[in-house]
Amino acid sequence: MVEESHNTKEHDEQYDSAEFDDEELDEELLDLASSRRQGSLLRPILFIVVIWFGVSVISDWQTQLAYFFSSSEPVEIGSVTDFPAKRAQDPNWEPEIPHNRYVSIEGVPSKRAQSKRYKFFKLVGDHVYIEVPRDIEDKTELELEFQNEKGEIDRTYFEGAGRALHLSKIPGQYQGLRSYYYQRYNTNFCGMQLPEKERRAAEATGDECVDAYLVETQVKPSDHWWYLVLSGLIGLFILLNVWWLFRWIRDFVRK
Repeated sequence: MVEESHNTKEHDEQYDSAEFDDEELDEELLDLASSRRQGSLLRPILFIVVIWFGVSVISDWQTQLAYFFSSSEPVEIGSVTDFPAKRAQDPNWEPEIPHNRYVSIEGVPSKRAQSKRYKFFKLVGDHVYIEVPRDIEDKTELELEFQNEKGEIDRTYFEGAGRALHLSKIPGQYQGLRSYYYQRYNTNFCGMQLPEKERRAAEATGDECVDAYLVETQVKPSDHWWYLVLSGLIGLFILLNVWWLFRWIRDFVRK
Protein backbone atom coordinates (compact mmCIF):
# COMPACT_ATOMS: atom_id res chain seq x y z
CA MET A 1 0.00 0.00 0.00
CA VAL A 2 2.83 2.35 0.82
CA GLU A 3 4.52 1.64 -2.50
CA GLU A 4 1.28 2.16 -4.38
CA SER A 5 0.71 5.50 -2.64
CA HIS A 6 4.22 6.57 -3.48
CA ASN A 7 3.76 5.70 -7.13
CA THR A 8 0.47 7.55 -7.22
CA LYS A 9 2.07 10.68 -5.76
CA GLU A 10 4.94 10.50 -8.23
CA HIS A 11 2.48 10.10 -11.07
CA ASP A 12 0.51 13.16 -9.90
CA GLU A 13 3.68 15.27 -9.74
CA GLN A 14 4.65 14.23 -13.23
CA TYR A 15 1.17 15.08 -14.43
CA ASP A 16 1.18 18.52 -12.76
CA SER A 17 4.61 19.26 -14.20
CA ALA A 18 3.58 18.26 -17.65
CA GLU A 19 0.42 20.31 -17.37
CA PHE A 20 2.45 23.34 -16.22
CA ASP A 21 4.92 22.94 -19.09
CA ASP A 22 2.10 22.87 -21.58
CA GLU A 23 0.72 26.20 -20.36
CA GLU A 24 1.85 29.33 -22.20
CA LEU A 25 3.40 32.06 -20.02
CA ASP A 26 1.76 35.46 -20.19
CA GLU A 27 4.17 37.84 -21.95
CA GLU A 28 2.69 40.86 -20.17
CA LEU A 29 3.45 39.28 -16.81
CA LEU A 30 7.02 38.62 -17.94
CA ASP A 31 7.41 42.23 -19.07
CA LEU A 32 5.99 43.45 -15.78
CA ALA A 33 8.40 41.30 -13.79
CA SER A 34 11.29 42.46 -15.94
CA SER A 35 10.33 46.14 -15.51
CA ARG A 36 10.13 45.67 -11.75
CA ARG A 37 13.62 44.23 -11.71
CA GLN A 38 14.78 47.07 -13.93
CA GLY A 39 13.03 49.79 -11.95
CA SER A 40 10.45 52.39 -12.85
CA LEU A 41 11.11 54.85 -15.66
CA LEU A 42 10.32 57.60 -13.18
CA ARG A 43 13.57 56.89 -11.35
CA PRO A 44 15.94 58.29 -14.02
CA ILE A 45 13.64 61.27 -14.46
CA LEU A 46 13.84 61.91 -10.73
CA PHE A 47 17.65 61.61 -10.83
CA ILE A 48 17.84 64.14 -13.67
CA VAL A 49 15.52 66.59 -11.88
CA VAL A 50 17.58 66.40 -8.69
CA ILE A 51 20.83 66.91 -10.64
CA TRP A 52 19.37 69.88 -12.52
CA PHE A 53 18.06 71.47 -9.33
CA GLY A 54 21.37 71.07 -7.51
CA VAL A 55 23.38 72.52 -10.40
CA SER A 56 20.99 75.50 -10.67
CA VAL A 57 21.32 76.26 -6.93
CA ILE A 58 25.11 76.18 -7.05
CA SER A 59 25.04 78.28 -10.22
CA ASP A 60 22.93 80.92 -8.44
CA TRP A 61 25.59 81.05 -5.70
CA GLN A 62 28.50 81.74 -8.05
CA THR A 63 28.78 85.38 -6.94
CA GLN A 64 28.77 84.44 -3.25
CA LEU A 65 31.32 81.68 -3.78
CA ALA A 66 33.55 84.00 -5.80
CA TYR A 67 33.44 86.51 -2.95
CA PHE A 68 34.43 83.82 -0.45
CA PHE A 69 37.59 83.05 -2.46
CA SER A 70 38.47 86.74 -2.99
CA SER A 71 41.12 88.60 -1.01
CA SER A 72 40.38 89.46 2.61
CA GLU A 73 42.47 92.63 2.27
CA PRO A 74 40.11 95.54 1.55
CA VAL A 75 40.56 97.61 -1.59
CA GLU A 76 41.02 101.23 -0.51
CA ILE A 77 38.40 103.39 -2.24
CA GLY A 78 38.84 106.53 -0.15
CA SER A 79 36.30 109.30 0.41
CA VAL A 80 33.35 109.50 -1.99
CA THR A 81 33.19 113.26 -1.36
CA ASP A 82 36.35 113.57 -3.48
CA PHE A 83 34.72 111.99 -6.54
CA PRO A 84 33.20 115.24 -7.98
CA ALA A 85 36.59 116.99 -7.89
CA LYS A 86 38.20 114.09 -9.74
CA ARG A 87 35.48 114.20 -12.40
CA ALA A 88 35.98 117.93 -12.79
CA GLN A 89 39.62 117.30 -13.64
CA ASP A 90 38.81 114.38 -15.96
CA PRO A 91 35.23 114.10 -17.32
CA ASN A 92 35.87 110.46 -18.24
CA TRP A 93 36.97 109.50 -14.75
CA GLU A 94 35.01 106.71 -13.07
CA PRO A 95 35.48 105.36 -9.55
CA GLU A 96 37.43 102.11 -9.41
CA ILE A 97 35.05 100.19 -7.19
CA PRO A 98 35.49 96.47 -7.95
CA HIS A 99 32.35 94.37 -8.12
CA ASN A 100 31.97 91.64 -5.49
CA ARG A 101 35.12 92.58 -3.60
CA TYR A 102 35.96 93.57 -0.05
CA VAL A 103 36.52 97.35 0.01
CA SER A 104 37.17 100.16 2.46
CA ILE A 105 35.21 103.36 1.87
CA GLU A 106 34.13 106.57 3.61
CA GLY A 107 31.96 109.62 3.08
CA VAL A 108 29.04 111.76 4.24
CA PRO A 109 25.67 109.96 4.50
CA SER A 110 22.50 111.34 2.89
CA LYS A 111 19.12 110.13 1.59
CA ARG A 112 18.49 107.51 4.21
CA ALA A 113 16.24 104.47 4.09
CA GLN A 114 15.70 101.48 6.33
CA SER A 115 14.17 98.03 6.51
CA LYS A 116 13.55 95.71 9.43
CA ARG A 117 17.12 94.42 9.36
CA TYR A 118 19.19 97.12 7.67
CA LYS A 119 19.74 100.85 7.33
CA PHE A 120 20.69 102.37 3.97
CA PHE A 121 22.08 105.72 2.91
CA LYS A 122 23.76 107.34 -0.05
CA LEU A 123 27.22 108.86 0.24
CA VAL A 124 27.50 112.47 -0.92
CA GLY A 125 29.49 112.79 -4.14
CA ASP A 126 28.32 109.76 -6.15
CA HIS A 127 25.77 106.99 -6.36
CA VAL A 128 27.40 104.86 -3.71
CA TYR A 129 25.00 103.37 -1.18
CA ILE A 130 25.79 101.79 2.15
CA GLU A 131 23.98 98.95 3.89
CA VAL A 132 24.45 98.80 7.66
CA PRO A 133 22.87 96.16 9.93
CA ARG A 134 20.44 97.67 12.41
CA ASP A 135 21.47 97.41 16.04
CA ILE A 136 19.10 96.32 18.77
CA GLU A 137 19.47 99.69 20.46
CA ASP A 138 18.43 101.57 17.31
CA LYS A 139 15.92 104.31 17.81
CA THR A 140 12.32 103.99 16.74
CA GLU A 141 11.15 104.93 13.25
CA LEU A 142 9.47 108.05 14.66
CA GLU A 143 12.73 109.20 16.27
CA LEU A 144 14.67 108.53 13.07
CA GLU A 145 12.12 110.42 11.00
CA PHE A 146 12.26 113.37 13.38
CA GLN A 147 16.05 113.47 13.26
CA ASN A 148 16.01 113.25 9.48
CA GLU A 149 13.79 116.33 9.35
CA LYS A 150 16.26 118.17 11.58
CA GLY A 151 19.15 117.03 9.40
CA GLU A 152 21.16 115.77 12.37
CA ILE A 153 21.98 112.28 11.09
CA ASP A 154 23.17 113.33 7.65
CA ARG A 155 25.98 115.41 9.13
CA THR A 156 27.71 112.33 10.54
CA TYR A 157 30.70 110.82 8.75
CA PHE A 158 30.86 107.19 7.70
CA GLU A 159 33.96 105.01 7.61
CA GLY A 160 33.73 101.30 7.08
CA ALA A 161 34.49 98.21 5.03
CA GLY A 162 32.35 95.62 3.34
CA ARG A 163 31.34 93.83 0.18
CA ALA A 164 30.96 96.14 -2.83
CA LEU A 165 28.34 95.27 -5.44
CA HIS A 166 27.65 96.92 -8.79
CA LEU A 167 23.84 97.01 -8.80
CA SER A 168 23.58 96.77 -12.58
CA LYS A 169 25.37 93.38 -12.41
CA ILE A 170 22.83 91.95 -9.96
CA PRO A 171 19.52 93.15 -11.48
CA GLY A 172 17.48 90.57 -9.60
CA GLN A 173 18.58 91.69 -6.15
CA TYR A 174 17.63 94.63 -3.92
CA GLN A 175 14.38 95.28 -5.74
CA GLY A 176 12.85 96.82 -2.62
CA LEU A 177 15.72 99.28 -2.26
CA ARG A 178 15.57 100.18 -5.95
CA SER A 179 11.83 100.83 -5.82
CA TYR A 180 12.12 102.92 -2.65
CA TYR A 181 14.79 105.23 -4.03
CA TYR A 182 12.91 105.61 -7.29
CA GLN A 183 9.65 106.54 -5.54
CA ARG A 184 11.22 108.67 -2.80
CA TYR A 185 14.17 110.30 -4.59
CA ASN A 186 13.35 109.67 -8.28
CA THR A 187 16.59 107.68 -8.69
CA ASN A 188 16.44 105.16 -11.51
CA PHE A 189 19.14 102.52 -11.04
CA CYS A 190 20.47 100.81 -14.17
CA GLY A 191 19.13 97.27 -14.40
CA MET A 192 15.96 98.14 -12.53
CA GLN A 193 12.71 96.78 -13.95
CA LEU A 194 10.22 99.64 -13.71
CA PRO A 195 6.45 99.13 -14.03
CA GLU A 196 5.12 100.00 -17.48
CA LYS A 197 3.57 103.30 -16.39
CA GLU A 198 6.69 104.49 -14.57
CA ARG A 199 8.94 103.33 -17.39
CA ARG A 200 7.02 105.40 -19.93
CA ALA A 201 7.12 108.41 -17.60
CA ALA A 202 10.89 108.09 -17.25
CA GLU A 203 11.30 107.85 -21.04
CA ALA A 204 9.06 110.87 -21.58
CA THR A 205 11.06 113.04 -19.17
CA GLY A 206 14.38 111.78 -20.52
CA ASP A 207 15.52 110.47 -17.13
CA GLU A 208 18.52 108.22 -17.58
CA CYS A 209 19.43 105.39 -15.27
CA VAL A 210 22.46 105.75 -13.01
CA ASP A 211 25.21 103.26 -12.29
CA ALA A 212 25.14 102.65 -8.57
CA TYR A 213 27.20 100.70 -6.08
CA LEU A 214 26.10 99.15 -2.82
CA VAL A 215 28.49 98.29 -0.01
CA GLU A 216 27.31 95.63 2.44
CA THR A 217 29.24 96.68 5.52
CA GLN A 218 30.55 94.17 8.06
CA VAL A 219 30.49 91.41 5.43
CA LYS A 220 33.92 89.82 4.97
CA PRO A 221 34.78 87.11 2.42
CA SER A 222 35.13 84.56 5.22
CA ASP A 223 31.54 85.25 6.29
CA HIS A 224 30.36 83.39 3.18
CA TRP A 225 31.79 80.07 4.37
CA TRP A 226 28.37 78.48 4.66
CA TYR A 227 27.82 78.92 0.90
CA LEU A 228 30.88 76.74 0.37
CA VAL A 229 29.70 74.10 2.86
CA LEU A 230 26.20 73.90 1.41
CA SER A 231 27.58 73.83 -2.14
CA GLY A 232 29.83 70.94 -1.15
CA LEU A 233 26.94 68.97 0.33
CA ILE A 234 24.77 69.64 -2.72
CA GLY A 235 27.68 68.66 -4.97
CA LEU A 236 28.03 65.31 -3.19
CA PHE A 237 24.30 64.69 -3.59
CA ILE A 238 24.57 65.54 -7.29
CA LEU A 239 27.42 63.02 -7.74
CA LEU A 240 25.38 60.38 -5.91
CA ASN A 241 22.44 60.90 -8.26
CA VAL A 242 24.78 60.83 -11.27
CA TRP A 243 26.06 57.44 -10.09
CA TRP A 244 22.53 56.14 -9.59
CA LEU A 245 21.57 57.37 -13.06
CA PHE A 246 24.63 55.69 -14.57
CA ARG A 247 23.75 52.39 -12.90
CA TRP A 248 20.17 52.59 -14.14
CA ILE A 249 21.31 53.24 -17.72
CA ARG A 250 23.86 50.41 -17.48
CA ASP A 251 21.24 47.95 -16.25
CA PHE A 252 18.81 49.12 -18.91
CA VAL A 253 21.34 48.54 -21.68
CA ARG A 254 22.14 45.05 -20.38
CA LYS A 255 18.48 44.11 -20.35
